[in-house]
Amino acid sequence: MYPSISAPPSSVGALAFSQARTSSRNAFSGSLRSKSTSIPYPRLMQQAGQVSPDGYWLWNGTEWVPNPYRPPVVAQWAPPFETPRFRATMTTVFLIANAIALGLGILWTVLNIAYIQTPNPDQAFTAVWGVLALAYLALLFGTLIPAGVFFSMWVHRVVRNMPALGSPDWRRSPGWSVGSSFIPILSLFYPYWAVLDAWRASDPRWRWLNQTARKSLGVPALPAVWWTLYLLALVMNRISAVMDRSSDVGTRVAGSAVDIASSVVLIGAAVLAIFVVRDLTARQELKNELISSGRLA
Repeated sequence: MYPSISAPPSSVGALAFSQARTSSRNAFSGSLRSKSTSIPYPRLMQQAGQVSPDGYWLWNGTEWVPNPYRPPVVAQWAPPFETPRFRATMTTVFLIANAIALGLGILWTVLNIAYIQTPNPDQAFTAVWGVLALAYLALLFGTLIPAGVFFSMWVHRVVRNMPALGSPDWRRSPGWSVGSSFIPILSLFYPYWAVLDAWRASDPRWRWLNQTARKSLGVPALPAVWWTLYLLALVMNRISAVMDRSSDVGTRVAGSAVDIASSVVLIGAAVLAIFVVRDLTARQELKNELISSGRLA
């Protein structure tokens, strides 16, 4: 019978420490695997090695795991988030007023068709035609200019908020996003691209979105339809202006009909612009709230 030999106290402590460390590592790995399955885009990638749009996760063929190849993110200073709510409200008010002005313009155009077709209009008819034209122009430009100013201010704010919401790499700076609206040709595309970039950057599902990740999110329907209607109205208005310069009465009447159609399309674009401003403002406020509360990190 051999006497029992007990391990030295130091060996027992080392063994216990080693076992505890191993169990804690296993627990951490298990929790990490369980978290990786809760990523909100399990069907986005189907091939092993694909990376999520925000760059944080890697699809290993069966589940999302933390991306080990993601370079470390260096915290950069970003302008603090400021809500565009006031600018959005003022933009909405003047867009509604401008839509009313366009409706008055449709009434004037209908009257103008009758005026064109009347060989010798009397003074009363001419007076009504002239007063309505002045009222239309005053209301049109009295609402169009403030709407453009507040919309530009709103675009500046939503683009400026992008770094605070996790997209520090602007496609274009806030100043250039607004300034391009006043440059011929560029004004046909750049304002829409600025709004589209801010819309994607405000996606509340992901904390960080660089340009590549934002482009992968696709084109939302609302901004695309809004800008399509706006461009269509510009083309129709240009056609109407050319036809209105004709000396033929029939051509001028047809041009007035095209002008009415362009006003209807432009009213539709104004309505959609209101929804774009409202929804993008709400998206930015929601994402900022999620970031501030720690629910989106």
